Order: sequence, then C-alpha cells, then structure tokens
Amino acid sequence: MLCFVGINMACLALTLRNVAEPAASGFRFEGITPFFGSFYLKPREYPNFYWVLVTRFFSNMGIWWIFSFLLFYLEEVVGEANPANLLPLLLGTGAAVAIPTSLLGVKLAERFGSDAGDDLLPNIVVQSP
Repeated sequence: MLCFVGINMACLALTLRNVAEPAASGFRFEGITPFFGSFYLKPREYPNFYWVLVTRFFSNMGIWWIFSFLLFYLEEVVGEANPANLLPLLLGTGAAVAIPTSLLGVKLAERFGSDAGDDLLPNIVVQSP
C-alpha cells in the first residue's frame, strides 16, 4: 500500500514540477448545487453515455457475483482455509491479463474490422450439440 502511495506522490510531484498551466480566467465558485449540476449530461443529447453506464453496471454486477461465488467455491470445493486472502491476487491477475488482451483486441479489430466477429456467436450456438 505504501508503495502505491509513494508512486502516486512521485507522479504528483513530477506533474506539479513539469506542467505549467495558466490560472483559469473568470472562474467563480457559485455554490455547491451549480457545481454538481455541471456534471449532469442530458440523456437525450448523450444517450451513448448512459448506455455505457448501464452496461458497466451489469458488467460489474456480474463480476462481483462471480467473485462472491468463487469465495464459496474456493472454500468448499478446493479446500482453501481462508479464500478471502486469494481475492486480491485474483483481482490483480485479472487486471494484469485484461490489459494486454485489450491491446490485442484493438490490434485485431484494426486488422479485421470491429464487426468481424458478428457471426461468431450464432455459429457457435448452431454448432453446439
């Protein structure tokens, strides 16, 4: 944990030392309500943003349901005495695997097109016994 804090502090120091931004001209803080209201995006103008929120919600819900089940599985089936200690390792491994595979997915999408796999799922369903 201290290593993570140290890395963040070093990045902050480098940023503050090397990035010179001019002060915002004409900025006035007018209260907390207008401040938080500025983050609201109108759904009719930005529908894709809200679709991303919905899909992220379902994705995270699925991930955490799987991890909850995985804790019981590791304890009851595998016989791990304290499966909660393995959860950070599993999350770290998942992140370490997800980043390179995402980069590989981008390269494959650039090479074959992003809709190259559209027929993959129906073919798998039809071919399955």
